[in-house]
Amino acid sequence: SRLFSFSRMLRSCASLCACLLLLEVVTAYPEISGSCYGMITDSHHPNNAKTLDGGFKIVLSPITSNGTYKSATLSINSTGYGNFKGFLFKSYDLLNGGGLGEFSSLPPYTAVLDSCPGKAAVTHYSEEAYFNKDKPLRFTIQWPSNKELGFQAFLVESTNTWYELRSSTNGDYLPDDITKPPREGPFTVRLNQSKWVVGPLVFYGPILLIVIGAILSHLTNGPGKFGGFMHRKLFSKELGLPEWYHSESLTSPGFWVRLATMDVAQSFIEMTWGEMLTYLLLMASQIASLIVWIVMLSDEQSKYFHYKDHVHPYDAVVARAFGRLLQYNLALTLFLPTRHSLWPSLIGISFERLIKYHRIVSRVTFVVMIIHLILMSAQYGFLQMFTVTDTLWGFGNLFGMLAGIGMLLIVLFALEPVRRSAYDLFMAVHLLAFPVLVLAVLHATDTVVHLIPPLALFVFDFLLRMYQWMINVKVQEVKVYDEDVVNLKIVCPAVAERLWNKGARAIGSFVSIACSDISANPSALHPFSVSGFLRERSKEQEMSQMADGTLEGMDLGSKPVGIQVHIKSMGPKTWTQRLLEAAKNKGSDIRVRLEGPYGHMSLKLAEFQHVLMIAGGIGITPMMPVLEMALSPERRKSELPALRSLRLIWIVQSSAHLLWFQELLEHAFMQTQMMSTDFQLKLHLYVTQKSQVLVKIPFTLGRPQLSELIRIAAQESMGDKAALLCGPTGLTREASARASENGFSVHVETFRL
Repeated sequence: SRLFSFSRMLRSCASLCACLLLLEVVTAYPEISGSCYGMITDSHHPNNAKTLDGGFKIVLSPITSNGTYKSATLSINSTGYGNFKGFLFKSYDLLNGGGLGEFSSLPPYTAVLDSCPGKAAVTHYSEEAYFNKDKPLRFTIQWPSNKELGFQAFLVESTNTWYELRSSTNGDYLPDDITKPPREGPFTVRLNQSKWVVGPLVFYGPILLIVIGAILSHLTNGPGKFGGFMHRKLFSKELGLPEWYHSESLTSPGFWVRLATMDVAQSFIEMTWGEMLTYLLLMASQIASLIVWIVMLSDEQSKYFHYKDHVHPYDAVVARAFGRLLQYNLALTLFLPTRHSLWPSLIGISFERLIKYHRIVSRVTFVVMIIHLILMSAQYGFLQMFTVTDTLWGFGNLFGMLAGIGMLLIVLFALEPVRRSAYDLFMAVHLLAFPVLVLAVLHATDTVVHLIPPLALFVFDFLLRMYQWMINVKVQEVKVYDEDVVNLKIVCPAVAERLWNKGARAIGSFVSIACSDISANPSALHPFSVSGFLRERSKEQEMSQMADGTLEGMDLGSKPVGIQVHIKSMGPKTWTQRLLEAAKNKGSDIRVRLEGPYGHMSLKLAEFQHVLMIAGGIGITPMMPVLEMALSPERRKSELPALRSLRLIWIVQSSAHLLWFQELLEHAFMQTQMMSTDFQLKLHLYVTQKSQVLVKIPFTLGRPQLSELIRIAAQESMGDKAALLCGPTGLTREASARASENGFSVHVETFRL
């Protein structure tokens, strides 16, 4: 098993390196030099010229020859009163289209363009260049005697008006496949200009440092180690925010402040050292990459163009730099949310925790997209953003605008109020990501290069998920508690075996559940924590074995055949309420489909001597597998070898909620009454409201003094200690602050994705 895990990690590392190498090599800037292929103003503005040639023509003086070379004087004359401010003149070998010809006797403010093949091109470099009937453009050209030349000229009268002329030494026209610039393929690399790979290297360099740091943190994730330190909070003491900030009411200013700021304040307060370094490196990659692209594009602009009214591929330098940054971030966004990716085995961050980083990078991507749009609109006008034009790098701005509108919809429907109240709608709108990617590629074709690695991961992930969908599962038993919680006992040997074999690493796992009885949508999958195992014998049968009253009498060490989930209804018309009603009506005949298991806790519990679990309401579900494992001596010694004490604090509204795990809790209380030298178990159950439901499980009526309980737990825990928290935000926020102050390594379970 360990050899298999090591092999998976090696494959993951190789895959990551291959992805990064691909990004570094093939995302080099494509060959779209407007100085060689023409003004390319049609990629930005419509040409308002009334005629193709504007009344101009190329005139060739009588050709002279010395046997080796031919020479002639070229001039561009006007048949009327037209004029042009700037120009690009190119000469070709009429046979193969290669650049050919040597220019001389150039007029003021003109120069040979070194960037073009064969240096067979001339352009202006000053706004003082101005040519008309009285001041024609004239220069001399020389070429081999055995060759015939073709000429192509672009004359720019204004930003929206330009002309194209063609001619040759023998009267033949250049074929279109020579005069029209070739569309560059997405994998084209400027091998002779390696500087273009600097952009992606600068962006992905800090990202690679993040991955390396996460790998080291994963390998050393234990108390007193590097990973343990990276999981510690940045602030050991709570930096409290006012109560109004945390209000969930739609009429509260706090709700809208959190929405507008994306809850940055609370995220900063709860930040760990590892998260802080990750965010700093992420911002460093953004800023450094942006600066590098601005410098490189400015260098191209200064080399090839000097006239302020000349529209070209290197104009709007800052806007285009943000466009490049947008491509990188779009790819990075897609790398993160796959369920079966290389990240869990490589860096130890499971799917549900990567979602947080997916949201952060998505927000950065959206902001970069908005800036790119604003700057391009400022340069060319907002209406030009809706044009469709075949250019060297894409098919027009309209596709970029449509991609941006799709991204806006995704972001709006991913906001917390929508995501929480209409999860299916949120997931459905997220499917717009696929047409958005297609539109982004149509807007800038080399975007596909950036998308290949993450899309490959998506395909791999989708195939594995399809395989999981084909595995049959059966609901063995359904229990409904207090009209708002349903317990599903699902026979699924494959899922149970995976969790069992993972041992302590499976604690905190969840499965995604779809129910065809309430939704025909195959993507309507909802995540729920695994709250326990299902064995061939019922809990009552296991309890009956306890004739001697010892812990060993309960057979919690036998391999399971399925899992249990406890699902709480989130209110009327929600998916969970429909599931609850279907469970009551159909019982064990309810049809479900599983994906997973996914996820694990951020702490390695096997290395901690003392564990404190604090849960509120349904937040108890990820804690119960820990309690179940601790109550089995064999499993505890093999999976939690360092564990010396386990303390559970569970707060519920009604005593009826204790019935969710009645058998396990009753057995756990029996264990607390037994003296043991190697393991201590303590349970603190609190019921905040009086209830008519009678239970045999001991509890305390009222709310706990949480700070005092955590302080006592810390005093009684000499050694490495961890705190596992799950429940309402207010509870986990307070418990996290108090636990951190008392020296606990804290894990807060992701209650809702």
